Amino acid sequence: MSERPSDTFLERYGRWALIAGSAEGMGIAYAERFARRGLDLVLLDRDGAGLEAQAKTLKAEHGVGVRAIRCDLADTESVEKILDGLEKLEIGMLVYNAAAADSGPWLEVPLARKNMVVSVNVLTPLALVDRLSRKMAARGRGGIILTSSMSALHGAPRQGVYAATKAFDLILGETLWAELAEHGVDALAFVPGMVNTPSFVRTGANRSATALMPPVEPEQAVDEALAALGKYPSWIPGRVWRAAAVALTKIVPRRLSIRFTADRMKQFGKS
Repeated sequence: MSERPSDTFLERYGRWALIAGSAEGMGIAYAERFARRGLDLVLLDRDGAGLEAQAKTLKAEHGVGVRAIRCDLADTESVEKILDGLEKLEIGMLVYNAAAADSGPWLEVPLARKNMVVSVNVLTPLALVDRLSRKMAARGRGGIILTSSMSALHGAPRQGVYAATKAFDLILGETLWAELAEHGVDALAFVPGMVNTPSFVRTGANRSATALMPPVEPEQAVDEALAALGKYPSWIPGRVWRAAAVALTKIVPRRLSIRFTADRMKQFGKS
């Protein structure tokens, strides 16, 4: 959808933004950016203490309304019940920033973990998008950002279910970009490589794994996502990472891209 310079962000997207996966990293950056633009916030995360601290800061610094709701995003039914309780709010912006991963050799990751990854990365965002996109379309305005990953661009050894679910998010986001534009709703599949978030730090990435391709800072990533929303079906933050995506998907044979990813994953956590 083309940019509408005369519209303010609030007029374009409505009163409330819902951010799933909001207690750290890009989630905090999204919340701050939205609050700065005058949107009230619904924050969903399993980190209750982090949510409360964030809500307190946002209220004090920006004077916006904040509903901080601790929840397990792997429990899709409970998330839908939360939406039932928010029925009267005009949620015009949805950011699904949460993710779960199955890092490790395929044969060593239990099925329960793989199922949890599917719930967090596919079933819950699907439920949120289905519910909220219908209301946005009926109002003729809204925005949806689904966080995918560059892992979705090809096979990803040692994170197979994660990559597969992020491929789902990528295709869904791009599809929504095409289908919802005529209803006044912007959609974006956001496809980061490495972002310098607490969850990334917890992976144990070492200098050798990040020297040539350093992670993007969360604030830069979010600013690029918001700039791309309404313009592109998908977006990769960081010039180096966009160049890498072109190389890995357009130039390098696919089998080599997969092996390259496997080698990089083995470097994580090594000294």
